Amino acid sequence: SVPTGERRLTATEAVYEPSEWVDRFSRAGLVVVEDELYEHTPVGWRSVEELTPPARRALLCAELARGSFADRLRLALRDRRHRGEVRRVTR
Repeated sequence: SVPTGERRLTATEAVYEPSEWVDRFSRAGLVVVEDELYEHTPVGWRSVEELTPPARRALLCAELARGSFADRLRLALRDRRHRGEVRRVTR
């Protein structure tokens, strides 16, 4: 789980947009198997498809795996086969 939401840098944390986290994971040699985005609302934490601006408190929860070519191919085929289903890699 990593903090996400409105892009900002503070003395204690760097908060990136969800797609920036996915890029960082990729550069580290990891692939995102599954991810879910949570936003803090007036009624508590909720799973959301997209952040509602200004999303000041949000989390990206992601399952990561080593990024071999075979892993990326397997995930791409799965995503193509299940296009309409909710299993998102943050864009």
